[in-house]
Amino acid sequence: WSLELSPISCYDGGGQCPTAPQITQNPGDLVVTNGDNVSWTVVAEGTEPFSYQWYFEGTNELAEATNATLELTNVSVADSGSYQVVVTNLYGSATGGPANLTVVVLPSLTCGSNEVVDLGSSWDFTEPTASGSNMTISVESTVTNGACGLGYSVTRTWVVRDEQGYEDSCSQTVEV
Repeated sequence: WSLELSPISCYDGGGQCPTAPQITQNPGDLVVTNGDNVSWTVVAEGTEPFSYQWYFEGTNELAEATNATLELTNVSVADSGSYQVVVTNLYGSATGGPANLTVVVLPSLTCGSNEVVDLGSSWDFTEPTASGSNMTISVESTVTNGACGLGYSVTRTWVVRDEQGYEDSCSQTVEV
């Protein structure tokens, strides 16, 4: 018996061989604020058609995320994490990412209502309430405006800053 070897040529697509997907553009890391919309797109080459499946934290399949573009709306801190996409065709698969999403909750500061107090009565500013993460509250200024014998007012302004540099401020005025 005898064995004869000859080169194999591809007939698909005018001579091109079918190939597994290769990722040519991976999604990148994003830092967004709470409530933003996020969009990632992966670009692959190889023999079409492609199928796409996106995952959160490596193993959590995102059931509705079966396109080249993943869109997340109104993101929250719970959406922070790692996202990957698997692109498949009849000849194999390729994994894109991971792309990391960081969702920042902007600091928010709410001051107490302005007050009017009687002359000679004791008073103090109401501490503001803040929300956000990793933040510092400080007094930015205290300004006194007085008129001879007619009373005066004091305005205090607070500021809250987080570690990313986002800030918010509010003021409270007390009139005597």
